[in-house]
Amino acid sequence: MSIPLLKCLAGREALTVLQEVHEGIAGQHLGGRALTKKVLRAGYYWPSMGQDAKDFVKKCEKCQLKYLIVDVDYCTKWVEAEALAKITAANVIKFFKRNILAGFGVPQSVVTDNGSQFIDRKIQQMMENFKIKQQFSSVEHPQTNGQAKAANRVILRGLKRRLDDAKGNWAEELHHILWAYRTTPHSSTGETPFRLTYGTEAVILVELEELSWRTAYPLQEEDNSQAIHEDQDILDET
Repeated sequence: MSIPLLKCLAGREALTVLQEVHEGIAGQHLGGRALTKKVLRAGYYWPSMGQDAKDFVKKCEKCQLKYLIVDVDYCTKWVEAEALAKITAANVIKFFKRNILAGFGVPQSVVTDNGSQFIDRKIQQMMENFKIKQQFSSVEHPQTNGQAKAANRVILRGLKRRLDDAKGNWAEELHHILWAYRTTPHSSTGETPFRLTYGTEAVILVELEELSWRTAYPLQEEDNSQAIHEDQDILDET
């Protein structure tokens, strides 16, 4: 394979090339060595490019995201997940407050594994402050946290499929997987997590491309209020 004549770069030019190859439109968030080779094959060179590429990757926040924290609601099967560089007690607390408390309120209980980050005193103190019962799954009885493990498998399988077609930063694909999970009927409930959480089905993209009944003839506010009251009456009767 032939390699074009190399253009020698320095300073800002070198940084621009590294940035574009690493995270541009065709970027794949490569490791340092692979990034160096790709820049070379594109026709660029500078003496410190190998070390510069390694340093660039180390400073890339998205490339540090190697872990996944997942929360599953036992009733609705709604899943919250976030990519993290490290699963520390501090990061768990931030995730819990931002994704759970701010979005859904205070739960009655939480089931976690007995990893060091979950038995940290800061986590226990937070649970005590919010009067949340914390339960631990164990190696002997992993089924006690089976829903989270099942959600992990679905998310990881979805990520693998998407990344087979689009190599690169897996964290960027996470929200697509979560959306698909939340809008797909769950085998144990027969309903989508979205409907069980919000009381209605989410409008998905295909309904805008090929109009469904509800996108072609959306309910007026008065009709929507009436429908909600009728649903409440049905629930009261049952």
